[in-house]
Order: sequence, then C-alpha cells, then structure tokens
Amino acid sequence: MPKAGTTLKLAAQGYVDSHPEHLRKGMTETLSQVFAAAEAFNAEFDSTSADKNLSPQGRQAGLTRVAASALATLNAVETTTIKNLTDRATSIEQTLLGKASFVPPKDPTERISHEMRMQEIRSQLRELPASERLSVYLTSSDPLTLAAIETAPMTLSEKRPDGSRRLEAFIDPEQRTAAVLARAERDDPTTVATLREVQSLRQVYSIAVNSVRREILNEVPSAASRPDPTILTRG
Repeated sequence: MPKAGTTLKLAAQGYVDSHPEHLRKGMTETLSQVFAAAEAFNAEFDSTSADKNLSPQGRQAGLTRVAASALATLNAVETTTIKNLTDRATSIEQTLLGKASFVPPKDPTERISHEMRMQEIRSQLRELPASERLSVYLTSSDPLTLAAIETAPMTLSEKRPDGSRRLEAFIDPEQRTAAVLARAERDDPTTVATLREVQSLRQVYSIAVNSVRREILNEVPSAASRPDPTILTRG
C-alpha cells in the first residue's frame, strides 16, 4: 500500500510546470503544505506502529489520532486556500455573466415592444425539445434571440413515459454559463484567463488534498469517522 503523499510526489512537479510562471511559486508553497501533512503522518504512523509499549488497542487509537491530525491539516487547506479560490472564481464568473447579461430598454414603450417580441420567440422555442432549444441558443448570433432565451422563465418538460411533465430550465444552466463565458472571452479575454487560472488552481489543490486524504484513510480507515481534533489555546 503506497504511503501518504505518493501520488502527489509523482504529480506535483507536472502540476506546477503546466501552469504559467507567475503561479508556480504559490503553487509550490501550497502543494508543499499538503505534502508536509503527508510526511508528518507517515513519520508518526511508523513511530506509533513500531512502539512496543503500546497494546494493540492503544496502537490503533494512536494511529487514529495521528491520521485525524493529518486530516485536520488537509481540511484546513480546503477551508482556506481552496475555499478562497472557489469564492474568487464565483465572483469573477458572476462579474462576467453580469457584463454579458441583457439590459432591457429604459423607455417604457420600447421595453413593452421588446418584451412582446421576446415572448413570441420563447413561444416558438417552447415547441421544440430542450436539446433543440439549446442548439438554437448555441448557434444563434441574434441578440434578441439570445436575450429571450437567457431571460426565459422555467418551462414544462417534454412528456415522460407515464405522461407526466415537470418544470425545467428553458436551457441547460451549465451550457448557458459556458456559452456566455465564451462570448465574454471575446470581449474581456484577460478576465476570462484569470478565471481559468483560478479554476485550474482550485482543481489541482483539490486533487492533491483528496489524493493524500485517500492514502491516509487507506492506512487508517478508522479515522474516517473521527471528528477533527480540537485545538486548545490559552486565553
């Protein structure tokens, strides 16, 4: 059974090298934190396993504590570094989506006319299966059609085998977001590039943490149900 950190040790340099130069220092530092947790676990695991003064029950309890401590360190990386990246990616994405969102006319008369035209487009599209509505959205360059689809409310699905129907998004939300970001990339490539970098860092760190966590739990399965150790501080 491989020691904790084996997978990360093999992959870490490749992760770093595949990213732009300006990200590599930070990546190395974060991945080193994860690897340090693995190395500390391995050393304490070996020491506890070799301690002849421990009973079998004491040895198992010791190993569980060692694993729980290492897992707490990994959890801290998730709740700080990875969460910060997730929040940042969400913020950037929302900004880009906001820039690409339809802005209705301010003049009341023009707005009513505009809404009526969009309702007509939606009525026609509702007659299509969801996959075809999505196809229209992905291939259209008409601003009015795009706005009509992007601002459409939920609609009824096609009939199921039992004849029932349910409310569903007018088009798949993930596909819509991807298409909007693709359009935004043409208008603001720098911000989209930043988003991709943040998303990539989050993915790398998540893979690193999860691989070490999995290797620790393979060694000490009992740690899976143990809560994180409480850290006491003096007041």
